[in-house]
Amino acid sequence: MKKNLAIFIALVMMLSSVACGNKNDTNTPSEPSTSTSTSETTKPETPETPVATENLSLKFQNAINNAYSSEALKETIEVDPVVSGSTVAIHQYLVSLETATSTNIDTNKVFLTEGAKLYKSFAEQPLFTQEAPENPTDDDKAYFKELAEQKEAFVNTAKLLEELATKSGDVNLELTDEQKAQLKLANETFKSQSLSNIEMLFSTFMDSNGKAINPAVDLNAFAISMSMMNTRAHSVMILKPADGKEDFVYSVVENVVKNTQKSFEQYLQDQYEIAKNAKLEKLADGTIVLVMTESGEEVYNNIMEALK
Repeated sequence: MKKNLAIFIALVMMLSSVACGNKNDTNTPSEPSTSTSTSETTKPETPETPVATENLSLKFQNAINNAYSSEALKETIEVDPVVSGSTVAIHQYLVSLETATSTNIDTNKVFLTEGAKLYKSFAEQPLFTQEAPENPTDDDKAYFKELAEQKEAFVNTAKLLEELATKSGDVNLELTDEQKAQLKLANETFKSQSLSNIEMLFSTFMDSNGKAINPAVDLNAFAISMSMMNTRAHSVMILKPADGKEDFVYSVVENVVKNTQKSFEQYLQDQYEIAKNAKLEKLADGTIVLVMTESGEEVYNNIMEALK
């Protein structure tokens, strides 16, 4: 319980920093609020409607996702889900739909559309496409049944969000109990499989003195795709440091690269080559880009094109 509370607090802090940190972007979406109404006759509190079509974290998130858009890369690279400040905001908004106590739900097309894309892509991740063994045990059967239910929830919820997005602005949208149940399962699975990784990820990002990045303080926006497996040198990051944090954040990411190279130097030669050829750049506006993955040159060029 304490761990879950700590993760929730960290997520709220990150959401706050993303919503408020980018002072140059006056169109950044405002922080979604969750419904607190308990009356069936009173319209519940609903998320504030953002006025922008994207914020900085969402731009970073889409830049990484689109960097793997070519069929050749899709076939050769096992892409880990991208987590970002925008991911947190989208999830908080979808939870507010799940917990709404009335059918009168204010909707926002941006979050609905991005949520649909997010959950549709997550349903296609290797976790949900793996095949059961030929002679499964009872535990295997239970595990793959659970995966099938989770994948179905992502697929069905993505379709629901796409449908709601076409009606955005209509306050008489009706969610059935079954749709809310599917949305709840999708939200819970996404949080356990993806959002909870954010705290764990940043706790491992340290400089040479052992000081870790605190995203609520050190970053204005971020998007990260990073393998949780110690057999892959896959780290793709776009980070916008807070004012005065540029050198510190760069030193942390530089140390991540060095440590990855050391860990694979005598271990897996192909992954060591990937780590050795990592591209780390600090752009003119202070944004830091790291690409350490298969087909890194193409992925890097795609990201740089998207950030123009």
